[in-house]
Amino acid sequence: MNTFIAYILLCASSVAASDCDTRNAIDVAIGPKTNNEIACGIQAQEMIAQTAIRPRDGEYLKISCVRPRPSEAKRAAEDGAAASRESREANAGSLGAETGGNR
Repeated sequence: MNTFIAYILLCASSVAASDCDTRNAIDVAIGPKTNNEIACGIQAQEMIAQTAIRPRDGEYLKISCVRPRPSEAKRAAEDGAAASRESREANAGSLGAETGGNR
């Protein structure tokens, strides 16, 4: 699955939009992970609308949707698999308790 991470960048007006990135932004907020670029942009805009993030004079906002590095993507997938496994195990344990235990 190709995932994208939204970075919401608060940039100084003195920095060209094409040059503003996570290294030189005034502030960076990490948005949601999504499956495609369109969803990434839309969900980042929704996040901005629901928060108090507002540029002041001499600043602007930029949304950057990027694919995580392979090592980050692998770690996220492993974390998701582990969380899913833990959830299944917890549900199985509670089911066993409700039905009188393991047979």
